[in-house]
Amino acid sequence: MKAVFIFVGIFFVFSAEAKPLFVLLGGALSCEGIEQSPPWTSLLAHTARLRKDLSIAGNLPSVPYVATCHRLAPHKIFIRTSTNPHKLDIGGTDLLSRVIAKSLKKEKATEVFIIGHSYGAYDGVSIIKDLPDGIVVNHLWTIDAISPIKCPPDRFKWTLARNLLHMPIHPGCVTTPPDVEAMGRESRSRILKWTNVFQTEARSLHSGSLASADESYCVPPCVRGIFKVKAHVQIADNSWLWHSIHEALR
Repeated sequence: MKAVFIFVGIFFVFSAEAKPLFVLLGGALSCEGIEQSPPWTSLLAHTARLRKDLSIAGNLPSVPYVATCHRLAPHKIFIRTSTNPHKLDIGGTDLLSRVIAKSLKKEKATEVFIIGHSYGAYDGVSIIKDLPDGIVVNHLWTIDAISPIKCPPDRFKWTLARNLLHMPIHPGCVTTPPDVEAMGRESRSRILKWTNVFQTEARSLHSGSLASADESYCVPPCVRGIFKVKAHVQIADNSWLWHSIHEALR
């Protein structure tokens, strides 16, 4: 038997035996964006809509999730879950891995979908090796992945200002993160499908193609930018990207 979720003409199909857990990993501006206007809140808004879409008119009363965002000073990951949405856990990727494992067990989830933007994309790849035995990632989306190791918070904070002032750019903030590539290769057997998207319009802050991914797309216009300082954040609001995520879950 199959459960079919219908929302504005889009169909989502999960087997009755499978219960998905969504791991929604925001970047370094997602926490601050809660009080700000779009596009800063776009990833949170889209993932909230995605959860709503999946739970409408179906057998699942809600779609289990683990959602995160990054604070830069001090650098911490803020974590919320559907099982206890009023509790805020604060820590690093080790804590995130434990929270995900606990959510999988509590929700009896057997499928994992990971959507990560910026630092959140790094987190998404790094925690796969720590998933409980037998759990694989059905689909991983990395959105303009940035490494907090190669592009640390003290550098990240100044990237937009450097972009405007034409100051020298930190090389670790404008390239494919080699540590994300390495972690992806290590965990590749546990990822059924991996889609990577990136942009190059933000001269001081962008990612690149990941060879380990099944598909890697540069979002048009895909040109070297100068003044498009918010392109790194705005990619999380890209309509083509979210259409492809919805299509993948049909």
